[in-house]
Amino acid sequence: MIRTLKQNDYEIIRSYIDQDKLLNIHLDYWFQTFGLDNKDANFVGAIDGSRLDGVLLIANTYKGKIGYLGYPTSNKNYVLLELLKFGQTKGVTRFIGEKSNFEPALEDWRVKYRPRINTVNLIKLFPVKNKSNSDHNVRIVTQSEIPLLVELYKQYEYRKKNRSAEDAKQEIQNVMNESGVYFMIEVEGRAVSAIKIGNETDTAGIIGGARTLPEYRGYGMYLSLQTACLEYLSKKGKIGVGFVENKNRNMHKIQEKHGGSILNTWLIIDFGRNRQPARRRFIPLYLRRWTLNIKDRVLKNRT
Repeated sequence: MIRTLKQNDYEIIRSYIDQDKLLNIHLDYWFQTFGLDNKDANFVGAIDGSRLDGVLLIANTYKGKIGYLGYPTSNKNYVLLELLKFGQTKGVTRFIGEKSNFEPALEDWRVKYRPRINTVNLIKLFPVKNKSNSDHNVRIVTQSEIPLLVELYKQYEYRKKNRSAEDAKQEIQNVMNESGVYFMIEVEGRAVSAIKIGNETDTAGIIGGARTLPEYRGYGMYLSLQTACLEYLSKKGKIGVGFVENKNRNMHKIQEKHGGSILNTWLIIDFGRNRQPARRRFIPLYLRRWTLNIKDRVLKNRT
């Protein structure tokens, strides 16, 4: 049976997440931050008697604009498949999950349109043992300094094209409202490089969203920012992890150079950008209209 988990399910979902806190890091973060019965975090469970066989977190990170994020997890293919289907009926447009228990169910998932699938690696990051002379003055960003980050991130390469300053501001504000932290390097009154720690739990924090202006790349700024993040987490007794897309070759080179081990591979399955049917993609509009006009004439002649 699939149903929404309530406060009286607290212990069973806490035990489920604790089986692997890194694999369930998104569930753990939303559970610790928002708890159950929250409008922005809906936990759905596959219940068999008193046993919890799988969990789907439906997260309202888009604030209702284009859909919801879904984080499903289960080691039973048929359960994961049911959670995926359930999530889609609730408006989930993007699912994120660990590949080894996610992909087998996906093969049996019949959908009308082919989704976009990205592969990412979950990496455990290591502190840098020997700091170089390229270290820079890194500081935590305050609320009053958000405009500096907006200027840096509004043209962020790994976000949508034609991204407005308001989009960047909202994303940054959401991270900081949810206790996320940005680290920044400032040069002559503007932010030239920054990174964030988001989804911080009691054991780990996700380091990501790094951006450096093109003219300031190659000076070790990313290394300084990542080191600051790891030191910040280490003081709390936590580890740093990050998600790196397979196609992001530059980030792979950085991680190979600065240290990090791949823990596992994840999939991001996106239904928010479904492709149009082939006839719409390959047949020009004027030809489709011409074909429809011919059909109309034939029908009129028959009558």
